[in-house]
Amino acid sequence: MSSQSTSETFFRPKAVKRECLNIPAPLFNRCRLLVKRCLSEHVFVPIRSMRYQAVIDHDEVILVDNQGGYAIQDGEGGRVIVLAWKFCPHMNTSSQAIFGFLVSKD
Repeated sequence: MSSQSTSETFFRPKAVKRECLNIPAPLFNRCRLLVKRCLSEHVFVPIRSMRYQAVIDHDEVILVDNQGGYAIQDGEGGRVIVLAWKFCPHMNTSSQAIFGFLVSKD
């Protein structure tokens, strides 16, 4: 069985808003399971109803717009991160605290 990999580049613009919130524990646990079962350090999850793609790794979830948000920086092209969730290290049994970063679309 051959393994396939894809390389993607993402740019993180300056955050325009930050807030701390909680996500339900089942959603947090699904994110962790996806990463744990993946052969690479991150997993790509299309969210077709929203036209977004989530990229999940151990520390955070980023969302990029599949229909736009492409940028070039230092001669390299990539998708622009629209939203980032950074997981807090302290867990709770009913929910998981995250820091949400809403980034500019400029």
